[in-house]
Amino acid sequence: MESEKMASLGRLVAGVAHEVNTPVGVGVTLASHIENTTNIVLELTRENQINKSEFIKHMKDLKPHQIIS
Repeated sequence: MESEKMASLGRLVAGVAHEVNTPVGVGVTLASHIENTTNIVLELTRENQINKSEFIKHMKDLKPHQIIS
């Protein structure tokens, strides 16, 4: 009986950990993508290599559901 309780507790803890870690992982991935895209735009700007269409491309990458013209 005791081992079944411990097994149930282990499954519960694993389930809770998964439910917490999944959105955290998605958030970390998103933050990393935003950082990388921002660094590209900053570097292109520093080198005077960015034009309006390139800038718009990167902004659409950051906010794909927003129409930017």
